[in-house]
Amino acid sequence: EKVTGTIVLPDGQITVQGLFANSGDDTDIIPITGGSGRYEAAAGSMKATSGRRQVTFELQFAQAGA
Repeated sequence: EKVTGTIVLPDGQITVQGLFANSGDDTDIIPITGGSGRYEAAAGSMKATSGRRQVTFELQFAQAGA
């Protein structure tokens, strides 16, 4: 399933877009596609781990120039 999301933080926003299986016990890596404010140059990915009753999201930022 294709997903698009915006994470709203006190100093700006981070946007993600990619594929998310959401099929039970699964982990998907969804690319960071942009940002605003403090996160204007955000790059990296969001790790989405789904379980039986919850989904956990973890932002993983790439270092500048990487």
